[in-house]
Amino acid sequence: MVEHSLRSTGSAKISDEEFRLKFENADLRRLLIEAGLHSAEQDVAAKLHTLLMEELYHRVQNTLAVTQAIASQSISSAQSLEEAGDAIRHRLTALSSAHRLLLETSWGPTPLISIVKAAIEPFDVQDHGRFTIQIPDVDVTALAVQPLALMLNELCTNATKYGALSSATGTVSIVAEGDTTQQSLRLVWKEQGGPAVKAPTRRSFGSRLIEQSLFRDERAKLAFGPSGVVCTVQVPIASIEK
Repeated sequence: MVEHSLRSTGSAKISDEEFRLKFENADLRRLLIEAGLHSAEQDVAAKLHTLLMEELYHRVQNTLAVTQAIASQSISSAQSLEEAGDAIRHRLTALSSAHRLLLETSWGPTPLISIVKAAIEPFDVQDHGRFTIQIPDVDVTALAVQPLALMLNELCTNATKYGALSSATGTVSIVAEGDTTQQSLRLVWKEQGGPAVKAPTRRSFGSRLIEQSLFRDERAKLAFGPSGVVCTVQVPIASIEK
């Protein structure tokens, strides 16, 4: 029987059988370790999958709830089915645009300028410079994207029907600036050059979408004057990612 000397044990010697068993045991230990790691990876993957499915479920439920509210409220406040259809189409387009931006940012902080540009794009198709934008380089949190997109869509729609964008010479400025005293960002929509506007006699769903509580206790403020609509909303610093 052949014997092998081991450097680690000096003069100690082991047989061929012992030598073979030693390496077989080493292979077995390696396989067990790999199996354990694979099992741990599968466990982590399963937990991650569950978390992703739960998050997807909540997001789908929220989106469906918003979609249902848009459809039902648009129909109930419209004067005709055609008007309701147009309103639903525009609002769902705005909602889709907001979700596209969120997808591009992996549902994270989104540039405010991107939200504004996406909202006004369908209403500035001829690129006549009807809009003037002054937006600082800031991101808003994911929770702020959808309400901002819907609010801007309503303002654009109303301006096209009744305000500055219904006139060939009308313009809209969208300005955002910091307000250190309020620790927030003030977003101002201002129409000029359009027909004189008056406050509506009834609050439509569109008005409620604009004035809704966007960020906790903050609400958009609408002013109707001879030069056009002015809408101001304070975006708390908690909703801003610098």
